Amino acid sequence: MSLFVDIAFRRRIPPSNNGLFTFSVPEQLEKKCNQGSIVLAPLRGNLERAVIVRMHDKKPLFDTEEIVEVCTPQILDSWQFHLAQSIATKNFVPLARVLPLLLPKKIFDGNGLPPDKTIVKITPTQGDDHKPLGKVMARVMSILQTSPEKELHVLLREAKATRKTIDSLLEREMLSVEKETPSGERYDKKVSFPPLSPQQEKAYIALQKYSHTLLFAPTGSGKSHLLRMLAHEEMKKGKSVLLLVPEIGLTQELIQKCKTLFGEDVSDVYHSRLSEGEKANVFWRVKTGVTKLVIGSRTSLFLPFRDLGLIAIEEEHEWTLKSDQSPRYHARDVAEKLTEIHSAKCVFSSATPSLETYCSAVSSQHECRQSSTSVREVPYERISLPSRTPLSKITYVDLQEELLAKNSTLLSRLLQQKMKEVLSKNQQVLLFLNRRGFHRALICKDCSEVVRCPECGISLVLHAGNGRQHLLCHHCGRVYGVPKTCAFCQSTELGYMGSGTAKIEQMVKSIFPEKKVVRIDRDTTSSKTGFVDLYGDISSGDADILVGTQIIAKGLDFRNIGLVGVLDADAGLHIPDFRASEKTFQLLTQVIGRAGRRGQPSQVILQTRLPENPIFSFLHKNDTEGFLKYELHIRKQFSLPPFRRVIKLIFSGANRDTVFKKARETEKIIMSIVLQRFSKESVEVSVAPALHPKKYGKYFVNLLLTADNPEKILSATPVKGCRIDVDPIDCVK
Repeated sequence: MSLFVDIAFRRRIPPSNNGLFTFSVPEQLEKKCNQGSIVLAPLRGNLERAVIVRMHDKKPLFDTEEIVEVCTPQILDSWQFHLAQSIATKNFVPLARVLPLLLPKKIFDGNGLPPDKTIVKITPTQGDDHKPLGKVMARVMSILQTSPEKELHVLLREAKATRKTIDSLLEREMLSVEKETPSGERYDKKVSFPPLSPQQEKAYIALQKYSHTLLFAPTGSGKSHLLRMLAHEEMKKGKSVLLLVPEIGLTQELIQKCKTLFGEDVSDVYHSRLSEGEKANVFWRVKTGVTKLVIGSRTSLFLPFRDLGLIAIEEEHEWTLKSDQSPRYHARDVAEKLTEIHSAKCVFSSATPSLETYCSAVSSQHECRQSSTSVREVPYERISLPSRTPLSKITYVDLQEELLAKNSTLLSRLLQQKMKEVLSKNQQVLLFLNRRGFHRALICKDCSEVVRCPECGISLVLHAGNGRQHLLCHHCGRVYGVPKTCAFCQSTELGYMGSGTAKIEQMVKSIFPEKKVVRIDRDTTSSKTGFVDLYGDISSGDADILVGTQIIAKGLDFRNIGLVGVLDADAGLHIPDFRASEKTFQLLTQVIGRAGRRGQPSQVILQTRLPENPIFSFLHKNDTEGFLKYELHIRKQFSLPPFRRVIKLIFSGANRDTVFKKARETEKIIMSIVLQRFSKESVEVSVAPALHPKKYGKYFVNLLLTADNPEKILSATPVKGCRIDVDPIDCVK
C-alpha cells in the first residue's frame, strides 16, 4: 500500500487543500515518516523543507512527486496540529498559514538543533602532566574536588573561568566532558511568599478551586502576586506555566521577580524581538521540560508545552493580545483552546476587563449572559480584590477654559502649579499623552491644506533628532523633508498644529530646566534595551518627570509618582468605533493607576474638552463596574458586541473605484445567501472606507458583517479577494 503525505512549506501556500501539498513517500522512508516530522521535498526546481501534517493512503487524482529525505523525527505533537486547525477554522485561513507559528524559523530550517548538556568531570588518572596549575585552573579543580561533576556553564560561572581554561585542562587529561540531552527535573524549590490579607486568601482559594476565572481587581490590589503563587503551586505538581503579558518589553520587573523567586534555570522569556537562535533555544527548553515557567507575549502560546497546568493573562483587555496580521487570532481564544487540550487552569486578570470577558463571568449572568452571543462556552468565575492603595484625588481641567484664558498649550495652569508642588517634595511627575512626535500636522495658513503622505493620504508628523527635523508617516514609516512652501498654493506661510510627546518634553524642560525629564514612546524604546535603560532611570529615582504614550500605562510599578497628568483625556473618544469609550476608559484607568502605588498621597489632573462625558464621572468615582454596566446597556440597545458578533472583510487595491466595486459585489452575495438561508432581521451588512482610506499606496474598504453567528454566514459565502478579521478590535481602521 502506497503512503502519501500532506505537507506544509513555510512560505508557499496554495489556495486549495488547506494550503498543503501532497507528496508520495518512497518505501525506504516510510518508517521514518511521522506527523510533525520535517522533510525535504522538491518544489519548483528546488529542494525545500516542509512539515508533515497528515499521512494517508489516498492517492490523489494527479501525479505526485516523492519526498527526498526525512530531516528530523517528529518535532510537533498531534495536539499542536489540533490547536493550529482550530485557529485556522475560526479565522478563515489555510492551516498552512498557522503552522509557521509553531516552529521557530531556525528549527524549521534545520539549524536550531536540540541543545546538549555538557558535563565536566575529573578524570580518574588525573593525567601525566605535573606542571603547576595556574590560579584559575586550580580554582576549577578545587570546585570539582568538592563536586565531582558540573555542568559546563555552571562551572565557568562559579570558577570565573573561560572555555580556554577548560580546554587546557582537557589537553592535560585532567578533565573529561560528556554530552547529555537535557531533560526537565522535578521542580522542588521552596519559595517564601509574604502573608496574604484575608481578602487575598479568599481570592487565592477560589483561584485554586476553579478552572476558569476572571481576576477582576483594581490596580495595586496584588493580582500579580496571587498569580505567582498559583504558578508556584502548579510547578510543584510537575506542571508548566505560561504567564502571558501584552507587552513583553514593559515587564522587566515581573520577569526579574519570577526569576528571583523560581530560579533562572527554570524560567524563560519569549517574544517576537528575540533572535532566531534565542527562540530556538527556548523552544527546546520548553519541549524537553527544562523550562517550567514562560513569561511571554502572545507568540509564546505556540511553544511545545509539556503538562501545561496554568495560563494566566495579565491585562486581558489589551488590544495587543490580538494579532494584526494573518492569522488574526486573539490570544484569549488560543489560551482557552490550550487549556481545553491540556485540562489546565485559565486565569484572565484585569482592573478593566473587556466587555466580552466581563459577560463571561458567572457573577454578571443577569446582565448579559442570556442574550450575549460572545460569551464563552465555559463560564468564568469572577474573583475580586479590594485596592491596597488609597484612591487618587482626580481634578478635571476644561481645556476650552484654558483657551479662553489665552493658554493654548496642553500644560494647563493648574497642572504646572501642581507639578511645582510635587517636584518640591522630591516626588516624580508622570505626564500622559497618547501621541508621539513634535507636532501632529504641518498646515498652510493661506489655503488650509495639510501636508500629507503621498502613499497613505494622512497628515505627516514632525519629528526631530540629532538637531534635524523631518516629517514622518506613522503608517508606512516613510520620512520626508520639511517643505518651505505649500505644494498647492506655493505660500510660504506654513504652521504646525497639535503637540506630541516630544513637544511636551521640550516644553517641560524649558519650564523645569533643573529637572531630569525622560520620554517613553515608540521613538525612544525602539531598540532591544531601550525601555530597560529608561525604566532604570525612573525606578532608581534619577528621573523627575516622565512623559509618555500608552506604553507607560501597562502594568508598570512606579513607586514615587506624586502626580499624574493626563494631557488630552478625550482624544480616543473621537474615533468612530463602538469600542472607543471602552478603550478610553481602560487606558485612562491604567494611567491613573500609576499614581499612589505605595500608599502615598497622590493627585491626578485630567484635562479634557468633554468634561460632561459619562466616562469621566465613572473615573471620578473609581466605578469600573458601573461603567461596564452602562456600556453594556448602550451595546444592547444597538445590538453591538457582545450581544452580536462582527466579522470584518478588508478589501484593498490601487484603484479606489475597483476596491469599492469588489466590496459592494461581496455585500450583494452575502445578502443573497442571507435571504436564502438565514433570518434577515438578525443580520447587518455595511460597506465603508477605512478610517484612513489610503495606506501604503493602496485604498482600503471595509465590509462589516454583524450577526448572532457571522461565521455560519461567511462559511456559506464564496468570498474572494479580501482579508478576514473575526471579532476585530478595530472596526473602522
